[in-house]
Amino acid sequence: MSVPGGCSDERPATPEDQDVANQVRGQYETQSGTQTSEFTVMKVKTKVVAGTIYLLKVYIGNGLYVHLHVFVPLPGTNEGPKLESYEDNKNENDKLGDC
Repeated sequence: MSVPGGCSDERPATPEDQDVANQVRGQYETQSGTQTSEFTVMKVKTKVVAGTIYLLKVYIGNGLYVHLHVFVPLPGTNEGPKLESYEDNKNENDKLGDC
């Protein structure tokens, strides 16, 4: 659970987290120029702001991971999740950064 204004502890991913990742997969592939064979969220941190910030550790296949920084606006804005930034060349042991 996220504390308003504070970053949650790193935790295992839920189906909701995977849904967020699935919605920004195309944005990641376009921005990075990478087509992924997998896109499985492994770990998550969140921060509640005027919406929710998600930091997602995503397995993309072949032993490779990326960290995604995603903003999900409040319901009712009619806007979907937006990939704010990403970090390539991550591995299984890399911790997610700060929110």
